[in-house]
Amino acid sequence: MAPPANTPQSATLPSEAGLKPMRDLKRALSDKSRGPALGVLTKAFHDFFMARAENSEVITGYQAQLLSMTWKYVRSHEAELEAEDWQTMYSTENLENVLFILSEAKCLPDSRDAVLKVARFAFLELCADHGYGANSISRPALSAYIKIQALNGNPEEARHVVERFWSRLRKTKPSPWLTVMRGFAMNNDKQQLRWTTKKKFDELGIKFDSETHEQLVKMLIEQDLLSAVKIMYECPITGDIEPTLATKEAVVKYAILKSEVSWARPIVESVSQAPKSETVGMMLLWEAVHGKSASEISEMLQTWALEDQNVETALTVSHINNLIQYANSVKNPQLATDFAALLSQWKVVPDTQTRLLQLETEIIAGNERRTMELVEDLQDVGSFTLENLPLMNRLISMLCLLGKDDSLYDRVSAFLDPLFENNVRLEADTLAALTHLLLYRHDWEGISELLRPRLGSYDSEERTKIRQALTNYILDTAQDSADAWEAYGLLQVAFPETGVSMRTDIMTSFFKRKRGDLAVLVFGHMRQAEDFARRPKPDTYARCFQGIAKMQDAKNLELVHNMLKLDVEVDLNTRLLNELMLAYACCDMPDKSMEIFRDILQSQEGPSTRTIFAFFRMCEKHHHGAQEAIRMMDKVKLLEIEVDRRLYTAYVEALAAQCEFELATQAIDQMQEEIGYPPTYESIGRLYNAIPYQYWKDEVEKWAKAHYPGQWAQLEKVERTDHEEGFNILYNIINTEASDQIKAKHALLLLTTMYPIFILPASEYLRREATKRSRLTAQQHLQEHHHSHCFPESAFPFCVVPKSANAWLPIGNAASAWLLSDVVGNFCAKAIQDIYVRQGSTKRVSCGLECIAGILDDQALDIGDDFVVTAAQDLYTPFMMVTLEGKLTPARVVVTWMVSTSLRISVAVVDPLMTTAMDFFAIE
Repeated sequence: MAPPANTPQSATLPSEAGLKPMRDLKRALSDKSRGPALGVLTKAFHDFFMARAENSEVITGYQAQLLSMTWKYVRSHEAELEAEDWQTMYSTENLENVLFILSEAKCLPDSRDAVLKVARFAFLELCADHGYGANSISRPALSAYIKIQALNGNPEEARHVVERFWSRLRKTKPSPWLTVMRGFAMNNDKQQLRWTTKKKFDELGIKFDSETHEQLVKMLIEQDLLSAVKIMYECPITGDIEPTLATKEAVVKYAILKSEVSWARPIVESVSQAPKSETVGMMLLWEAVHGKSASEISEMLQTWALEDQNVETALTVSHINNLIQYANSVKNPQLATDFAALLSQWKVVPDTQTRLLQLETEIIAGNERRTMELVEDLQDVGSFTLENLPLMNRLISMLCLLGKDDSLYDRVSAFLDPLFENNVRLEADTLAALTHLLLYRHDWEGISELLRPRLGSYDSEERTKIRQALTNYILDTAQDSADAWEAYGLLQVAFPETGVSMRTDIMTSFFKRKRGDLAVLVFGHMRQAEDFARRPKPDTYARCFQGIAKMQDAKNLELVHNMLKLDVEVDLNTRLLNELMLAYACCDMPDKSMEIFRDILQSQEGPSTRTIFAFFRMCEKHHHGAQEAIRMMDKVKLLEIEVDRRLYTAYVEALAAQCEFELATQAIDQMQEEIGYPPTYESIGRLYNAIPYQYWKDEVEKWAKAHYPGQWAQLEKVERTDHEEGFNILYNIINTEASDQIKAKHALLLLTTMYPIFILPASEYLRREATKRSRLTAQQHLQEHHHSHCFPESAFPFCVVPKSANAWLPIGNAASAWLLSDVVGNFCAKAIQDIYVRQGSTKRVSCGLECIAGILDDQALDIGDDFVVTAAQDLYTPFMMVTLEGKLTPARVVVTWMVSTSLRISVAVVDPLMTTAMDFFAIE
């Protein structure tokens, strides 16, 4: 399936004006390529602000960084600018426009530093002497710059500018000092705020009266800045007079809604002696906070009315609304309903705000039916949506999650129309809910039209919330693959920053849908990412191979494996290679799987228990699978690796898949003895599933009924599903890696006890231990294992291929000493051949052969005919390589020995051979 065609239109939206050239510049600076022309950049900078002249928009961190970068770049190439381009960028009109727009825009937290830089660039340019004298900046531009600095975290700079230009700003209304004060409050800088009002205002003859104090406090309440509200409220007023009653009432309500009751207490106590008719709203709210019910508050009102006849007339609908709002804030819908009942008791007429608060109550209660009834009763939606944005955001979000039918969609649209017409910025949660609604309506074009003009105004955290609506839909496997792919196409365009982890989950979701083709496309998109941070990680490759294994998709397996080979950034760890090994096993390529297994054995990290599990899976289809599985289990026992039920069952399945009925059933019978767990019905079921052909399945059934009737009875309750002849490798291949016991603890044991032929010259300890192996141990070892071929080349995971000719000496000596059994000879021969192929070193090949030949020629050895024949076959290829290079002496000796059936090797010469090998190594 091709990527979806429903991509956004190409026409540039106002929110995107100027961004593309600046993005191109960023990319060019990053990869040191040629960027856009200077004229294009100056126009882009100009267009960005001109597009925002009519409607102030949010400035994101990314946009601000682009602006700052573009300014610096153009400034560094100013001498190359054409006159027209210079005018576009640095004209007074454009620079003032930059300040005006930045002062009105909402700057997100991550954009403020860059915004302050851009504003300062423009300010300094306006203050520069361009032939009309320095500091000729206009008063409106000064006010805009002061506002930008003060309200975006740098009120010190704003104060400095006010002081510097005070003579020109003295008559400005409102005073720029109020903006500076607001900035100090927002910065929680109580000391600077008090210094400004106490000393600076006295010095300049400015009064900070209670009305101005009220204005600033209410501004900060609207911004929902609790700390700033506290600091500003406590800021001393000229003449040390009290804040107005309206200020106190606003602050008390705000503190209660923010659960700051202790801070509000002294403020309430300060008005306790005032007439109840003047403080009725504040006191009612205060009593509600202290647990008074609606009926108790009604009784208190009656008591106050008897004491002060003006109380009843002073009670307004806003006071009751405050009670309902408080109940909603503490998520108590029943209390809110009780407070609403006071309206009729006290003959107060509800207003639009009351109806909206009641609607909010039903939303909190989760009463969908009542919510919809209240929504239907609302008249003239446009008259109150703009005045109640927080509530409208919650309402729209709730409605979007109720369903997807047309009537609901029409109601949501009715609420949205006035918001969109007035360019209102929706909360991120609301936009996410709208995206959710449109996704489940399969309105791909609607999603594009919704997101494209708005996403640029949200910061990274908010974008994550919106993106989650898309990713949740894609990950919902109940959705059709085609629909999920359409949503993924939108995600690609709208959220290119989506990380590897989420993209990996998306890839996995398509595997779960049995759409491996789409999953591999998702992987390919990650692989093609320009940003290295968004390219596949080892875990991504591992999970991709897991999905391919389940799909048994050989074509895409080779495709992804080739990508891995070319990916120099990815560390080939054991977990990744385990999954690659499993994938090849599942795709009927056991030989390739065995190659990966050997790579794991020779890796620095080494194998894990998971590797053994994968090995057993590979054995299910390998041409010598049963023998390989038995050998591996013998090694596992020898190394005392802990075997759980799952690993042991994999061993049983490997035997069963090779039609080794007797061995598989014997393994089941020995399960309790081997691992301490008895067979379960699942163990029997896996054996039954793994063994191919109906004949053998019937045999398993007969055997199970005879030996494990209880477990088989449980199995008969499980629904059977027919598969093609053979076996079906479908299993859970997502698990955690096993401990490192096979890497460190058993490495020494493996080298010194089981395979002492691998004597690494760098380790005196290993060499010493190897010479201590007793003749009895050697003899028993060979007698037990040489007939069962339990030493394949895959059994040497910790062999370090020697990098010098001398390093072959002890290996060759030890190999000959250990009777050059079929497997030992085979491994040494292939190791010698490998070093030749990879490094082209006939010297090292020759040295290895000479060591073997020399020791055998000098000793009266006892070797069996069958061993000689096998060794001759194994050593033929490296012998031919050396012969072709003219190294005939060692080759001739080896051939002479190999064709001689009278040559005998005795186990008694093992220790002397080892000593001779060490001496020979020391001499060289």
